[in-house]
Amino acid sequence: MSIKTLRERIAPLTTTSVAVALAISVNVSAAVSEQEANLLGTTLTLHGAEKFANADGSIPEYTGGLSRNFSPPGFVAGAGYYPNPFADEKPLFSVSGANIAEHENHLTVGAKALLQRFPDFRMDIYQTHRTIGYPDYVLNHCKSNALNASLTESGLGVENAYACAPFPIPKNGLEIIWNNFLRYAEGVRTHALQSATLVDASGHRTSLGDIHYHPVNLYADPTKDKLESSNSRMFHSTTIGPPAQNGYILLQHYSINYDKQDSQTWSYTPGQRRVRIAPEFAYDTPIASYGGAIFYDEINGYAGRPDRFDWKIMGKQEIYVPYNNYDLLVASREDSLDDNFVKPEVMRWEKHRVWVVEGTVKPGERHTYSRRTFYIDEDTWAVTATESYDNAGEIYRIGFFPTVATWDHETYYAMVNWYDFTKNNYLMGNVVNLPNAKLEVFDDTGNPTKYRSTSLSGRGIR
Repeated sequence: MSIKTLRERIAPLTTTSVAVALAISVNVSAAVSEQEANLLGTTLTLHGAEKFANADGSIPEYTGGLSRNFSPPGFVAGAGYYPNPFADEKPLFSVSGANIAEHENHLTVGAKALLQRFPDFRMDIYQTHRTIGYPDYVLNHCKSNALNASLTESGLGVENAYACAPFPIPKNGLEIIWNNFLRYAEGVRTHALQSATLVDASGHRTSLGDIHYHPVNLYADPTKDKLESSNSRMFHSTTIGPPAQNGYILLQHYSINYDKQDSQTWSYTPGQRRVRIAPEFAYDTPIASYGGAIFYDEINGYAGRPDRFDWKIMGKQEIYVPYNNYDLLVASREDSLDDNFVKPEVMRWEKHRVWVVEGTVKPGERHTYSRRTFYIDEDTWAVTATESYDNAGEIYRIGFFPTVATWDHETYYAMVNWYDFTKNNYLMGNVVNLPNAKLEVFDDTGNPTKYRSTSLSGRGIR
């Protein structure tokens, strides 16, 4: 069966009380009434997810996520290591190519494709835990955002929003995309020593780089009550290996309003000893430091300007997605990477509710992908799975984004896992599996000078 046929056979999307009449693609914000906003904190969580369990109880009620005082065995606050709090759990069942039909309603198109492509690939399904929490200062902005936030006329910016998802009760696909852009992820600031590996069609492993990753979320600075610039989020990363890439630095600023300011990217290459602004590092430009395995607008699922696609809500669905993947976060390459896919024994899949949003290239616009589907988790507003299609309507690339709750700061961290169906390779990234590697989360924005382009050359010395 072709990938195109698989997509056509996807089970009808379930409709919830939140999703009724929302399968629209207009880019204009629709007002949320006081009555609708009052659903937040009652039938909906403050950040806009459905609060109660699903019909059969396989998705539990949301009770606030793991709290800051949660302390499973082996956890030491501030140590930068998060032991698996569900280490004693066993899979409820497994999904393989032999039983796809039994679970079709809960599988993404990409998951079905992998199951059919590789007979030895399987998905071990575990009990669902809604572990992601939010700090009070973030939640305190949610209802105000619902009542006051709006898209700009072009749809390329958000106004009158702060900290929480701007549209906790979304009315169109573009609002959900902006919720994803402005989600509360990785706390206010994070430091992680990450590694990434590309596995080619022959099973050969290539290290794509070990990097110090430093994101900061200006949109959720707890010392402020509004964003004071057009930059909503920034990150800089410094490569420390392999030796040929040592000292390479990338700095990116993401905008909350592309009508006023575009995203900006700078790079520092030690061999040239100069900082270069790189406006071409956007959209479907391949990321050279990742071996061209993904595009710049695929960082952490989706990033950058949303202007080349028309966005449509397809509904909500209960889907098996990678969630609470503590073992995968720290697993070595040997323990986690098979020749064709991430080893099933280190992957944890759970059933969660997701928004399904489809982007179709606008007439007259250019992109390698003609269409993209995003499965956006209701508890995080994060892309948790995606498929991208070529101009013939066949799958080009699929992605999964395994998460872990970093409970001591009431947020989460995500890894990236991309499968390229044109090159027959796959990428596993954002794992924290190097010797003495840490995943550190902070509640402050730190030193802002580290996120200025003028600081790159001073730090980029081999």
